[in-house]
Amino acid sequence: MTDSKLAKVDAWMTIAFLTSLFWSIWMPVLGEVRGLNLRMNQVVLPIVVVYLLWSRREGMRFWPRYTVPLFITWLAFLFWTSYAAASHTLTSHAEEKPIVAIGRVFLIAVNLVTYGAAYLLVLRTRDLRRAADLFVILGTAMAVLTVLLTIAVSRGMNLPPDTGTMVWDWFVRDGKLVLEQLPRLVGVPNKVTFLAGIAVMSLALAGEAARWRYLVCFLVCVFGVFVGVSRGALVGFAIGIGVVFLVLAMRGAFREMLRIVAVTLAAILLATGVFAMLPDHGGPLTATFRMRVGQMTHAEKYVQGTVTDRLDLWSNLLDDVRRNPFRGRGMDSYQKYTRVITTENFFLEVLHASGLVGFIPLICVIGAICWRAWGVVRAGGAFAIPTLALLGGYLTVLTGSMTNSLWGAGLFWAMLGVLAATFDVAQSTSVESIRLQHASS
Repeated sequence: MTDSKLAKVDAWMTIAFLTSLFWSIWMPVLGEVRGLNLRMNQVVLPIVVVYLLWSRREGMRFWPRYTVPLFITWLAFLFWTSYAAASHTLTSHAEEKPIVAIGRVFLIAVNLVTYGAAYLLVLRTRDLRRAADLFVILGTAMAVLTVLLTIAVSRGMNLPPDTGTMVWDWFVRDGKLVLEQLPRLVGVPNKVTFLAGIAVMSLALAGEAARWRYLVCFLVCVFGVFVGVSRGALVGFAIGIGVVFLVLAMRGAFREMLRIVAVTLAAILLATGVFAMLPDHGGPLTATFRMRVGQMTHAEKYVQGTVTDRLDLWSNLLDDVRRNPFRGRGMDSYQKYTRVITTENFFLEVLHASGLVGFIPLICVIGAICWRAWGVVRAGGAFAIPTLALLGGYLTVLTGSMTNSLWGAGLFWAMLGVLAATFDVAQSTSVESIRLQHASS
């Protein structure tokens, strides 16, 4: 196969790969295999890996960058989880029985492979703009698709339920749409946080030339963010917006910034007017939105409910870490303190499960990737804005992962892999252009 044909296959593989990741987050799973939920990305990922191995070309990287430190982190997870299982210290608070967590360790390996596949695909295509566009298009499409499915179900269309999830049970009661649950269909904290990241990407790309299609995507995603209110998502959204506006200000793009703000305010006023004209001013949907906003703006809400539960859990995990920071307690060991199935804190869960041996390499990798991407943004040029979009989106999601369980999603690692490729794409393109200049002279 010629290089031109391989380049086309690379592009289509990238589209299929990212589509599978978004689909696996927003839509029901494909089915169950011996009790394991089989998602679309778990079907597409092996195909992508086999293709990358088969189509390896001379002079092209075979291993993704930062493979060694990420492998060390995974080995730390594997060692401490195996040690805890062998010593029978993995017990569940709810049932007082051993936790089978080795399978989750291998799911981490799958996520690291996802990171590598995203890195290599983008490095091959060398098209950061297309990668950023795919995130924006797919994120917006999934947000719209969930709303369309809601409308379809509410009108009594005969849509078969998926056997792998409880999605229809969540959102449909007696064949009628439960409007109060629309925020959860568009959102739930994990989806809302990813939508916040996509909104930041759209804003960065719109700021380059005030492109209206990106502004439309931005407004659609922001609708999902604010309707499915999540504290972590909104904090991450604010940080991502701050990074984008900082860079736009550094580039002197004040007119584009004002245009973005004006369009956003106009959309908010329009939405407010539409809800005001609806019967009962939007009814349950408006009431639900106000309730979720009240959860964020009233101080007493932070000393009860999930916030208190999380703080108690995090305090117990930090006590374990302080007693011996180098020793990991194993995957899912936090369950001895809680009945929930997640810590809702990416950094703390990694530190508690793998110890400093696994935590430090991972944090160094994330820091190095973000720092190098920031260097590409500051250097300017054709890759600056796409890299800014990817960096702002990832920082949004990373911030959200400190209060929501996101790091188990393949999309979280794919975003990191694409961001890691930005520096190498920019560097290789610069070297090639210099070589061509010398050859022509």
